[in-house]
Amino acid sequence: MNPSIFTTITFPFFFGVMFGDIGHGLILFVLGIYLVFNDGWISKSGGVWKIFSRLRYMIILMGFFAFYCGWIYNDMIGFNYNFFGSCFNPK
Repeated sequence: MNPSIFTTITFPFFFGVMFGDIGHGLILFVLGIYLVFNDGWISKSGGVWKIFSRLRYMIILMGFFAFYCGWIYNDMIGFNYNFFGSCFNPK
């Protein structure tokens, strides 16, 4: 049994849970989108970008889940934001 099918989704999700931040996730997501749209040019050139080009869909998923978990955690680039308000009502 090949575990790579399960790892393809669970790794980016756990990455997002560990590093949940709106800014970090947005940067990774935009980088992944850039790699997807410029794949032909990057594949022809050499260097380190060719390695990132192979992982472009994984980078998009990692960015999406990090952005999503950062939104849930109310965390953006290390600062806490109160996006949803609080239901805490002290007596």
